[in-house]
This record gives sequence, C-alpha cells and structure tokens, in this order.
Amino acid sequence: MKGIHHLLHQLASQGASDLHISEGTRPRLRIHGELSDMEHPIINQRTMTEYLQALVTPRRFKKFMANGDLDFAWEWDGVARFRANYFISQRGMGAVFRLVPEHVVPFGRLMLPNTIIKFTQRKSGLILLTGPTGSGKSTTLASMIDYINNTRPAHIITIEDPIEFVHSRKKSYLSQREIGTHTPTFSAALKAALREDPDVMMVGELRDQEATSLSLTAAEMGFLVMATLHTGSAGKTVNRVVDMFPTGRRAVVRQQLASTLIGVISQTLVKRTDGQGRVPACEVLVATPQLRSMIREGATHQIPSAFQQGASVGCQTMDQSIIQLLRKRLISRQEAKDRLIDKTLLHSA
Repeated sequence: MKGIHHLLHQLASQGASDLHISEGTRPRLRIHGELSDMEHPIINQRTMTEYLQALVTPRRFKKFMANGDLDFAWEWDGVARFRANYFISQRGMGAVFRLVPEHVVPFGRLMLPNTIIKFTQRKSGLILLTGPTGSGKSTTLASMIDYINNTRPAHIITIEDPIEFVHSRKKSYLSQREIGTHTPTFSAALKAALREDPDVMMVGELRDQEATSLSLTAAEMGFLVMATLHTGSAGKTVNRVVDMFPTGRRAVVRQQLASTLIGVISQTLVKRTDGQGRVPACEVLVATPQLRSMIREGATHQIPSAFQQGASVGCQTMDQSIIQLLRKRLISRQEAKDRLIDKTLLHSA
C-alpha cells in the first residue's frame, strides 16, 4: 500500500477525524480535535498531483484545476468512506479528507437531549441544526434521519453536497441526492422534491436565499424539513435566516419562520476527560409561543429570555449543556472554563 491510499488508511486506523495534505508540508491528522504531523516526507507538487489524481477521473481533475475547488465523497471498499475537498491556495494544491463512519451512530449513543428526538417526531415544520465546521452536525443529522427511518414509514429525501452517510431502507423509503452528481443545485433539488411526494426533506446546507425560501415554503406546505447553517448560536441563526433576504421581504420571512420553526440546535464538540474523543455540547431552542412572537415582531434581542421561559419544554443554553457534561465528569473543569460564556457557573458545578 502506498501513496494517498496509505495516508487514508492511517486516517481510518488511528482514530482521526481528518487528514490534511498540501504542497510543501507534511501530511497532518486531526485526532480528538488536535492537528499533528505524520511521519511522512514533505509533499512536493509532483507527489500532490499523483495523490489527487488517484481518486478522481481525469475529467473531474480537469474540472478541479479549472475551478480551484472540488467536493466529493469517496468510498474505499472494505476500509472506509471519506468526504473530500480539493483546493488550490497560495501554496499550491491541497486537500482535506474527513472520515465518515461506516454506520450511522444511533441517537442514544450521541448523548444529546431527548428534545431533539421529539423534534423528529413532528410531521411538519422546520428544524435548524447549526454550528461551525467539524462540530458534528452531519453525524447528528444522520442520526435524526436514522431515527425516523427506524420508527415510521415515510419518504425521506436528502439533498447533500456530497452524500456522506448512506442510509439503508428500514421502515422508510429514502432518496439521497448529491449536488453536482444527481442535481445541479440545492434549489433545483428542492423544487423537484416538492413534486416527489416527500414526508421528510433534509437539506445539507442553506447556502442562499432561494434554497432558504424553498425550505420555508416546504415546511409551510406540511413537510418536515431539516437543514444546517454555519452559525454559532440560536439567536444568530434566526437573524441569519431573515438577513438572507432583502429588507422588503423580511417581514414575510419572519412570519414564515415564526409559523414553521420547530426548534434550533446549535452544536459543538468538547474534549472528553477519558481521552476517548469528544462529546457534543448543544444549545436547544424550542419554538414556544413566546419565541414565535419574538421572531414575528423582529425582537430577536429577546431570544436569550426564551431559554428560561422554555426550560420546561426542553430549552437549554450552551452553558447549561457544558455544565451538565462537567457534572457527569465527561469533560474537565479547565475544558468547561475555556468554553463557558458565563464563568461564574463553575461555582455551582
């Protein structure tokens, strides 16, 4: 075994989440959130070209060289599945590979609040899952889809860039579509999905105004829609959705969001004390009548008070989630201190 396959085998076998390669540097693995160099020679341009060409067709490599970016999923039979991104930077060519677990992690093993499962039991509405890159959004979303797949007959359409977790048919029927392979854009796939008798629609990312508008319309039409955004908190998520639209449309969008929103989940990963990787901490905002009113009236500055008002129905702040992890001895006191916004909460833990 040699070349890029050797590096990918190391990624799969060493408990890492990501492999970084670029011209002029040694390959790096991210293990439990930390990047470290591999014992490997510095990669030159010729070697990098060989590595990147080994995983794609000549036509796809030519497209990458023309566009400067390429996203795709690649499966190595008997080893693992990877999400890949090729890019061109000032240093030259580079790539990042993320290991996609072979099997979807059952929801019960993710140590997430049961409120999230209650979200998936709804027949219609909008669920937003947010967090930075590498925060575990894809794993959580796949687990939510898997829960529905295990519990009720439904037609689930996923729209992804690229497809990461491949779901097998259980109680539900799944149609998984990949941007660039099965459909040109998220918006095109969403328009088509509205005519494909869906029960559940999963949108890998709300990237633009049209995809967001179509997702809101789908939720209004009676479908259950789950989508991700790269925002850091529930309050920022509401503002981000509304701010995608021109000023003249925002009042209508606030009405749509207020009437369809089920909840917002904002997630991050925190290092475990036992050295067994990371554990998710998450903020959960349930769409209570009070929250709907805030969204409708544009009073998003009041959202922090919605967490306290909605505590009885499952709302929790990120700080509360971190304190719970600390009390369970899953994370260290220092890790909690580094993550908390309100450091005084440490006194009660």
